[in-house]
Order: sequence, then C-alpha cells, then structure tokens
Amino acid sequence: MSESYKAMCRDYGTELGYHCSNTTYYNLIRLYIQEIILLNIGCYMLDAVQFSNMNMIRVWGGGYYESEECYDACDERGILVWQDFQFACQAYPFFDDAFLENVKREVEYNVKRLCNHPSLAVWNGNNEIEDMHSAWMYMTKYVEWTEKFFYHILEAEIRKYDKSTPYTPTSPVGEKHNYGVGSDNVGDTHLWAVWHGLKPMNYYRKRM
Repeated sequence: MSESYKAMCRDYGTELGYHCSNTTYYNLIRLYIQEIILLNIGCYMLDAVQFSNMNMIRVWGGGYYESEECYDACDERGILVWQDFQFACQAYPFFDDAFLENVKREVEYNVKRLCNHPSLAVWNGNNEIEDMHSAWMYMTKYVEWTEKFFYHILEAEIRKYDKSTPYTPTSPVGEKHNYGVGSDNVGDTHLWAVWHGLKPMNYYRKRM
C-alpha cells in the first residue's frame, strides 16, 4: 500500500464503508452510441447507484476516463469516485522512453482535469496488472518496470499536480509489490471465484 493511502487511513479512520460499483458495462456502451444518449444513460446509472445505497463508483482501468458531465454529476449527488488510470490486465513498456513520456502527459492532463472535483476519493494505478505477474515469468523487464512505474514513478507524477488525493498502486493490492495480492486483510480483493460462477454469492460473506 502506498504511503498516501496509509495516511488516508490515519487521517480519516477506517470506518468509511465503500459500497462501490465499476463503470465497466457503461464503458462498453460508449463504443456504440451517441453522446446525447450517453448523458441520459449516465443519469440513469447514477440514479441506480443511489437507489442501491452505493456511495462510490469506480472508473475502471480497462475503459475510459469519464466526461466532465459525469464527474460534475457525482459532485452534485455526493457520489465518490475511485479513479483508475487506464491500464489493465497486461504488461506495458514503461521502459521505453517515448512511451513513458506519453504516459506522463496523459497523467498530467487527467490529474489537472479531475483533481479539483470534490467527488474524487482515490487515484488507483491500474486494474489487476500485478495479479497477472504469474504469467510473465520470462518477462522480467516488464515485471521490474511495472513495480517502478506504479509504486514510484506514477505517484510522483500525480503529486506534481495533486498533493492530497490518496493513491493506491493497483487493485487488488497487497502489503507490497507482488506480496499478499490475494489477501483479505490488506488493501482490496477481487473475488474471481464468484465472478466466474465457481462460488455462490454468499461466498462474499465468508471472505469479508
């Protein structure tokens, strides 16, 4: 866990419960329909979030950064935003200077754009990349640079433009890079057994 994430727990305590949902399917819809329809769907989705007693949405790292209208609506409704950077489920060549500089420009643009929204609750480096390392045993350079980027470079870039919003390097996250990623007592956990239909829904309660 990053130092700023730990600091958030110290400053605000650990009693803020997140009832959260990804924006995954909304991101898929965006590929096919016009923006004016998207605004109506977005309002419907946030209505559903509030009706379901959720207090946070996660803008998932395998989709899109959302529109200004979406963040404005979350501000107005009091819905928190867990904001992923748009990296998910694969290796990225952060060791390539041109690629890294392009990523830094992306980070600068989006942090400046979003950091003043009161709904912004946490920056998250990526979705599930660290958990994919078991399949990268011969890609040692990618594993090394995944740690460098998400545990060192990215937060330093964020802090140039946003000094206070908590940051966590990945989701799920363990005690440190590649250690305890699947643990229930640190960070957050992704329960793929339920997602893939191998366990019933009440399995969640056994793991909480």
